[in-house]
Amino acid sequence: KLMLEYRRKFNDCKITRLPSLKDLDNLVQPEDKPFLSEKIYQYIEEDCHDLYKNTHIKNRADANFQFIALARFSGKDWQEISQKLDISVSTLSSFFQRCCSKFAAHFKKELQS
Repeated sequence: KLMLEYRRKFNDCKITRLPSLKDLDNLVQPEDKPFLSEKIYQYIEEDCHDLYKNTHIKNRADANFQFIALARFSGKDWQEISQKLDISVSTLSSFFQRCCSKFAAHFKKELQS
């Protein structure tokens, strides 16, 4: 039934002519939009108000949300970050999840504008 339905939809298309190779060369390409992950990375990296840099694990300013998030976006796994900061994976992961929830509204607001 699905095949028949899709065939019917395809056959309903009103194609008047197929484009030539010359036509294809003249088509305007859509502009490349950055991926959402790239926008978030850039937003966290810029951190205009130092919000992400100043949100850190207690008594460990080096273990801040900005550092951890950028490390994760760069492909580092939890074990690598854990070793670099000498903090357990569970502590890092919990902190990161809490921060993501805390900053969700900031991300949404910033990325929609």
